[in-house]
Amino acid sequence: YQRRVRGLDSTTMAESMLTAMGFTQQQAAKAIAEVGENPEAAAEFVMANLDQPPEWWAQMPVAAVEDTGAPDDAGEHAEALKPYLSKFRVAAKGAGVYKEECVYSCARCTSEHGLFVGLESFLGVGDAWLAHHRSRAHEDVFLNITRRRKAPEEKEDADVPAAKSVADAISQITKEARVDYDEKLTLVLFGEDAQRTLISLDDNPLLPGKVQKSIDSVMKANDVGRQDDLKDWQPDLKESRYARELEQVATEGKVASCNPADWKCGKTGATMGKGENQTESLWLNLSDGFIGGGRRNWDGTGGNNSALEHYEDMKSLGKEYPLSVKLGTITADGDGAVGDVFSYAADEGDMVIDPLLKEHLAHWGIDAAALDKTEKTIAEMELDFNYQFEWGRVLEDGKELEPAYGPGLTGLINMGNTCYMNSILQLLFSIEPFIATYGTNLDLVTASTSPHTDLRCQLNKIAHGMLSGNHSAVQPPFGMPDEVGIRPKLFKMLAAGSSEEFKSGSQQDAVDYLYHLLTQIERAEKGAGSGVNLDGAFEFVMQDRLECNQTKKVKYNTNMQDRRKTFDLKIPMHLCKNQAEYETYSAKCDEIKKQGGKCEDEPVVRRVEFQDALEFNMQDADLPDAGKGGLTKRTRFGTFPPYLLLQVMRYEFDMSTMTSHKLEVDLPMPDNLDLNPYRGTGLQEGEVEMDEDVTVTPAPACNPATVAQLVEMGFPESACKKAVIETGNNGAEAAMAWVMEHMEDAAFPFADEPAAAPAAGGVDEGAVSMLMAMGFERPKCLKALQQTGGDQERAVDWIFSHPDDSGADEAPATVQPNDGDGKYELVGFVSHVGRNTSCGHYVAHIKKDGKWIFFNDEKVVHSQDPPRDCGYLYLYKQL
Repeated sequence: YQRRVRGLDSTTMAESMLTAMGFTQQQAAKAIAEVGENPEAAAEFVMANLDQPPEWWAQMPVAAVEDTGAPDDAGEHAEALKPYLSKFRVAAKGAGVYKEECVYSCARCTSEHGLFVGLESFLGVGDAWLAHHRSRAHEDVFLNITRRRKAPEEKEDADVPAAKSVADAISQITKEARVDYDEKLTLVLFGEDAQRTLISLDDNPLLPGKVQKSIDSVMKANDVGRQDDLKDWQPDLKESRYARELEQVATEGKVASCNPADWKCGKTGATMGKGENQTESLWLNLSDGFIGGGRRNWDGTGGNNSALEHYEDMKSLGKEYPLSVKLGTITADGDGAVGDVFSYAADEGDMVIDPLLKEHLAHWGIDAAALDKTEKTIAEMELDFNYQFEWGRVLEDGKELEPAYGPGLTGLINMGNTCYMNSILQLLFSIEPFIATYGTNLDLVTASTSPHTDLRCQLNKIAHGMLSGNHSAVQPPFGMPDEVGIRPKLFKMLAAGSSEEFKSGSQQDAVDYLYHLLTQIERAEKGAGSGVNLDGAFEFVMQDRLECNQTKKVKYNTNMQDRRKTFDLKIPMHLCKNQAEYETYSAKCDEIKKQGGKCEDEPVVRRVEFQDALEFNMQDADLPDAGKGGLTKRTRFGTFPPYLLLQVMRYEFDMSTMTSHKLEVDLPMPDNLDLNPYRGTGLQEGEVEMDEDVTVTPAPACNPATVAQLVEMGFPESACKKAVIETGNNGAEAAMAWVMEHMEDAAFPFADEPAAAPAAGGVDEGAVSMLMAMGFERPKCLKALQQTGGDQERAVDWIFSHPDDSGADEAPATVQPNDGDGKYELVGFVSHVGRNTSCGHYVAHIKKDGKWIFFNDEKVVHSQDPPRDCGYLYLYKQL
C-alpha cells in the first residue's frame, strides 16, 4: 500500500504499457527518459524514431543540472522542518494530485478546516479523516488549502465584444459564472501524539529547496479529476473527404463581398436577420459561390433552406458541390482560416474541417484576414445552450419554489455537463437497495486500502454525504466555510472507467449512463466478492407467445437469461388526441412568420395518452415469414421487478435534416400503474402447444445495440434488423446507409425478422459462433459479449485486453429474477430539456415522504407541479 500511495510504480507501469505494445525494454526506457511518464507521448516518440540504430537507443539523455533551491537549513522554520525533510516528495508532471476533494469524505477546500493534501501521497484528506489516513499511510507532512468565497466586484455595464473563437466564448461565459476565492496555504507537520506544527505560507517565507519544490509541484499540478473546458467543448470534427479535391467552378468575374451588408440569399434575396425577408444564417457554397439560407427548424424558425435546396438541385444535375461555409464565422487562423463548414454529402452530412478553407475562400475573392467574426459558431451556440438552460415546463419556471433541506435533500454540483450523472445518482440513492448497500454507514470507506481508486468506497462516500444531510443547508455568506452540495469529481472519474464518453466533459444520455454505472457497480461488487446484486432491483424478463397462423397452436417462451433493466415505451404519434388543434396552431404560426411576425398564442403541444401508448407497445406482431405458415407474436411481462424503470422514447431521427431531435409531445404518466393485465400466462386451457420443430427460424447474428441505435434515430425496427444483418453487423453507420438506400423498395420496411436463438447469458448465439470461429473458447466469448452489450468488435478488444480471464465464471444466471405484483407507484423521474439527449440539461423529481422534491443539480426545492408528462426516465416502486 505504501508503494502504491507514494506513486513509486508509475514509471514501471508506463514501461509495462509500452512493452505490452511490442516495444523493447530499451526503447521504453529511452522514450520515458526523453518525454516523461506519459505512455501515449512515449509511444509516439518510439514510433517517430524506429529507424534509429541500437546504439542510439542505449544513449540516455544527460540530466540537466537541477536547481535545488535554498539549502536545508534556510529560513526561520529550518529547525522545525529538519526531521521531516526526507518525507517531502515532488509531484511528477502528470502525476495524480487530489487537491479538490477528500478521498474519504465530501470535504473540500471550502470546508471549515480546508483540505489537507499529503506531500508524500498527494491525496486530499478532510480534517475529520486525518487520523484514519495517517494510521494507514503513516504520513506526517501536509499542505492545507483553505478557500473562502469572495463577494463579486460590482462592474459597470459594458458592451461585450463578439467572441472570435470557441475559446473566447468559453472565456466570456465562464467569467460570468466563475466564483473567486481567497486562498490560504499552511504547511502542517504532525509530530508525536498527533501534535500539529503549523507554518503559514501567506508571506512566502524562505523554505528549504526540497520543501518549496514539493509545495510548488502540488500547486502547479491539475487536480486528477479536472476537465479542460476548451478541450471538452471543441467539436469532434473530421476533415471532409471532399476538401482537398474540391471542384471550384470558374468565377467569371463573380466574387463574394467581404462586407456583411452585401450578403444576400441567391434564391430569395433575403439578408441576414430575423425580420421580414431575412434568414437567420447565410452559407457560401465553396464550389460555385452560391449564397443560401441555412436550414429551417421543425417549428418554422431558422433559415429558409435555400443552401440545402441549391445543393440538391446541383446534385440532380450530376454536380457534387458539398461544402458550404457559414458567413460571419470566418476568421484568419495563423496561415489559414477557420469557420463553420458543413458538408451536404450523403456520406458526411455534418460539420467538417476544410484544411484549405483560406484557398477556397480566396477563389471567390474573400480574404479571411479582412473578416471579423460576427456570428456564433455551432460550437458556441451549443455552449450558450448548455450554460444558459432552457427554462420552462420541466424546470417549473416562474413558480416560487421553497428550498428543501435535510437528510436525502442534498444537491450535487454541476461540474460542467454532469447533470446527467447527478440526476441518475439522485434517482438511485432514493431507493432502499442502494441506500442499504452504500448509505447506512461508512464501512466501505474505512475498510478501503486505496480509497482514490476504489469505486465502492466512492459510492459509499457519495451516498453517505447525500443521505446524511451534512451538505444540505442555506448557502453561507461570502467569506464563510461552505460545504453546501457535493462535488463528486473523483466518483465521476472512477465510475467512467475506460469509457471515453463518460470520462469527457461533454453531455451524455442519462439512460446510457444508468446502464454504464450499473455495469461498473456490478463489476466492482463481483470483484470484491460481496455477493451484492443491485441489478436485481430492476431486472425483469419478458414472455413471448407464438401462435401459428395456420394451426393455431401456441408456444410460450420465457428466456430467463434475457434480463432487461428498462421498459422502453415508444410514442405512437398517430394517436395524438389534439392533432387537428396542433395543425391549426402550426399553420397560423407559419403564416405569421411569413409576414415577419411571431405567433403570441398559447403554444399547442401534441398529447398522447399513456394507456394508448401502452396498448400500442403491447400489441401483437405479425411474422408472416416465420414458422411454416406465419406466426403472431404477443409479448408480455414474465416477471415484475421491485422497481420498474420506464424509458419514454422521445427522440427520433429526422431524415430531412439527418439529425436526431425530440418529439414535442406530452405523455401524462399515471401516479399508480397496474401492469397485471400484461403479465404472461403460460399455456391456457384449450390451447394446443406447438410442435417443437415448428418454431421461429433463427435469423443471422444481429447486434441488438446497433438495432437500438438505429431505432432511436426513428427508423422502423424491422428495417433496422434487416439492415444490420445485411451489412454483416458492421456498425450503425453502414446499417443506416443500407436503410436509406432501400427506403424506396416495395418491401420496405420489410417483414420483421425472427429473433436469433439466444445463447446462455442473454447474448446472440450467432455472435458467439463468430468469436469461437476466431479460435476463442466459448466461456470467454460469452463473457466478452456480455461485458460489451453484444458488440462483436468490442468483444474482441475485450478478449485481448483480458488475457488472463477465462470467462469460466460467466455461467448462465442461476438466480431467479425477483417477481411480485404488477402494481406500482411513481416515485421519481428524470426529465430532459434540449434538442437531443447529448446536449441540453437533465433534472430529477423524487418523491420523498409523500412530497415531490425537485433536484436541479445543487438546487433542491419543493416541487409545486411535477411535470409528469415531460419525463424521459420514470421510476416506479412495486406496491
